[in-house]
Amino acid sequence: QVVVNTAQLFALLSGITKALLHLDKEAAAAWQHLIPEKAASATEQNIAMQLANGNQPLIVVGALANQHPQAAVIRSMAALISKLTGARLLILPEANSQALHLAGALPHNEMIKDVKPGLDAKTVWEEQLRAYVLMNIEPEFDCSNPSAAQLALQRAGFVVAINSFHCNSLHEYADVLLPLAACAETSGTFVGLDHQWQSFTGAVAPPGESRPGWKILRVLGNISKFNGFDYVSSEGVRQELQDQLNRHSPVKHGLYIPAEISQADGLQLISEVPIYRTDSLVRHSKALQLTPENQFLDTLRIHPIQAELSGLHQGDQVHIQQGEISVSTTVLIDEQVAEGMVYLAAASPLSAKLTSAFGDVELSAILETADA
Repeated sequence: QVVVNTAQLFALLSGITKALLHLDKEAAAAWQHLIPEKAASATEQNIAMQLANGNQPLIVVGALANQHPQAAVIRSMAALISKLTGARLLILPEANSQALHLAGALPHNEMIKDVKPGLDAKTVWEEQLRAYVLMNIEPEFDCSNPSAAQLALQRAGFVVAINSFHCNSLHEYADVLLPLAACAETSGTFVGLDHQWQSFTGAVAPPGESRPGWKILRVLGNISKFNGFDYVSSEGVRQELQDQLNRHSPVKHGLYIPAEISQADGLQLISEVPIYRTDSLVRHSKALQLTPENQFLDTLRIHPIQAELSGLHQGDQVHIQQGEISVSTTVLIDEQVAEGMVYLAAASPLSAKLTSAFGDVELSAILETADA
């Protein structure tokens, strides 16, 4: 097992690739300018050899890698290593993202030919648009750049929030609140990793005035006088998507080659979403929020060697500086965090104040002041 920080991750992947490029002259020519000239280390050569000679080797790209700002680079290098070694590549999809991809949710998606390119999740906040429709999200917890999302919503001229739960933060920017049926109260379809379509019906009726999401979007489309919002059931939405997919051959994506592989130098923050903070349903469960897994959400985890370098000790109060934003919390020494990095759970009240779930941070101990 090799545990590395973000900067070392790209060096490790580059070294593994370096040890394998002799297997494919075409790939070597395309990637040579991105791979350091120094020879692969013994560890990198060993990993490359095990992947190339192993019995049914598997490369898994998980949630933390997929949420990284350079996720596309990580995936492209994993895909190249997979190609060079013959290992299977598994990029784990989250929630119903497989279905959203098929439906054309990605701004560059070509699965549905008549979908116009849109904005990516980062640009949609940076552009500070005049209006937003929020579909079952709480931006302060569901976005990797929560402060930018909240600022854009506060400056927008009109915001519609479609949500299953009422929370005070919505009142800071939402002009209209529309009650949404929860997942067990609506019909729909999930598409799994194996591309199997799994449809379901609502287990119970939505309470009060809440409505299934497809109905709310249909009415908003009708009010806005958009074409194609005449569905009478979620099955109709599913069938139209299936018909469009059947008319088009699957898109074959080539291997993406990044323009450059940039590496950070300073202390890096990494974050992941804890199991009981993944969506509004579990976040609004009081019982789940009281579980042991949720008791250290706002604690900064740091490797003991990195803590010593930063002059920090277990239980110290510390300032976390990210750009122009500073937050304070308690230090927890944790050997599982790689050196050169600090860990703070995402989707927490503290992380909601930061500009990014990843990136450069500076730490400074909060000195205790003596009583006068």
